[in-house]
Amino acid sequence: GAGQLSYGSIAASAGGSGVVILRYPSIYYMIPDTGLTASTLTIGANKVSTFTAGTGNVYFSSNPPVTVDYLVVAGGGGGGGRHAGGGGGGGFRAGTLTDILLNSSYAVSVGAGGSGALDNTASGTKYGSAGSSSTLGAITSAGGGAGAGHTSGGKIIASGKPPSKNVCPFTRLNGDEYQEKRK
Repeated sequence: GAGQLSYGSIAASAGGSGVVILRYPSIYYMIPDTGLTASTLTIGANKVSTFTAGTGNVYFSSNPPVTVDYLVVAGGGGGGGRHAGGGGGGGFRAGTLTDILLNSSYAVSVGAGGSGALDNTASGTKYGSAGSSSTLGAITSAGGGAGAGHTSGGKIIASGKPPSKNVCPFTRLNGDEYQEKRK
C-alpha cells in the first residue's frame, strides 16, 4: 500500500490482496470448497483457476496422475503514516506439483493485504500492518512488510526486524521499532 502524504491527510492505503493461480490440463477437474472465491477459464488445452480470497480445500478429480503449475502470491503490506513509505510487496512462489492422484486435496489460503496507517491526528498509528501469507498445501509465500512512518518528533520508524546488524542502517528504539541512522 502507498504511504500517507502528510499529517492530517487521508489515511495510507492498504496492501493488495494475495492470489493463488493453478493451471492444469482441461480434461481434468478441480473442485474448490465454498470458502474460496475462485474463477476458472479454459485456455487452449489448459484450465486456469484463480483464487482471490478465502480459505479452504481444492479437490482434483484426475486419473491418471496430473501435474499442476502454481503461482502463490501473498498479500502486500499496508502503507505507513505521516510522510511515510509504502508497504512491501507480498512474496511469491511458483512451480509445478507432480503426480496429483484421483480425489486428492490441497489446502488453499489467500492472504489479505495489510491495513494502511490511520494517522489523521498527532497520536495516530505510525505504520501499516503486514500482509498475510498465502498457501497451497505446504507451499507458503510470506506477506509483505508494513510501511514505515515517523513519530511526532520526526523520527522515521519501521516495524519488523532489520536484515543484519553489520549492514543495517537502523537503530533499535524499542521492541520491533527501528529508527533510521542519521549521519
